Amino acid sequence: MGVDFYLACADCKDFIELHKWQVIEEAGHYLIHSHYEPGQFMGQRLRDDSLYRLKDLDTLCKKILVTVDQIEESLHGEVPDHPYIRELTPIVWLFVSEHRGHELFLSCDLGDPSDDPWYPGRPGFAEWRELPGVFLFHRYLPRNVVEVDGFRSWTEAFDQLREEWPFAYCDTYAAEIATIKSAFEQLLTKYES
Repeated sequence: MGVDFYLACADCKDFIELHKWQVIEEAGHYLIHSHYEPGQFMGQRLRDDSLYRLKDLDTLCKKILVTVDQIEESLHGEVPDHPYIRELTPIVWLFVSEHRGHELFLSCDLGDPSDDPWYPGRPGFAEWRELPGVFLFHRYLPRNVVEVDGFRSWTEAFDQLREEWPFAYCDTYAAEIATIKSAFEQLLTKYES
């Protein structure tokens, strides 16, 4: 199964789903290892040895800060030859060109997804948008529903997204859906005024 990674801009609240690609391999390893207690396994990379600054170590959604220069250096190096990475590479190039000078971070799906900054109900979750790319697993985000998919009605949005998380599990995620609906309506009001 492996670990899924995200590249995000904390300033613009945009992120890309990278699937298994770390973009900066060493940073990805430190991010993974930061989810474990130091000395938990042999060969573990220690947080204090990281050239990259780790953030939110007290949460289950740890982040590792990266720069545009570090990402560009990695993209100029040996990029894994997988079809989805070949598709993602120009998207990552565009992302870094648009977010130069911003606070960028890698995060991953280790830990609890409810600690992700874009999880429904987290403070500021409605500000986040997953940029369309090879993968688009967070279509529920209000900015995605309005800005990317162009929905102007909750009924229409819900009908189109009902097979996706969290809408496909209405009983289990009723609170998350209510939070998404409220944020969608607030965002729509903002766009219409």
